[in-house]
Amino acid sequence: MSEWSYFNPTRILFSSNLINQLEKVIEFKRVAIITTPGFIERGVTKKIQELLSDKTTRVFDVVKPNPDIEDLDASIIDIRLFSPDCLIGLGGGSSIDSAKIFSRLTGFCKDQ
Repeated sequence: MSEWSYFNPTRILFSSNLINQLEKVIEFKRVAIITTPGFIERGVTKKIQELLSDKTTRVFDVVKPNPDIEDLDASIIDIRLFSPDCLIGLGGGSSIDSAKIFSRLTGFCKDQ
C-alpha cells in the first residue's frame, strides 16, 4: 500500500435554521448533493436547490444504508462527469460517509 496523507480543516456550522442561510455559506458554483431518495421525497433537496438557485446543483440520491464499494463505484463516474467543486452530504452516517469517499475519489482530497 502506498503512503498518503490527508489534511482536513473542518468548519462545522450548527443552527436550527441553517438551511435558510446556505446561499451565504456556500461560495462554490457547482454543488453535488449526496443523499438518499427520502430527502427528495420530503422536498429537502428541492428547497436546497431553490436556495442555491445561483449555483449549478445536482442531486445524487444513490446512497444506500451501509453502502459497499460496489455501490460507491457505480456512482463515482456520474459524479466525476458533473465535476462539482462542492459536495454536500445530506442525511445520516451513510450519506456523510459516502460524500467523504466521493470527495477522495473525485480528487477533492489530494495527497499532501
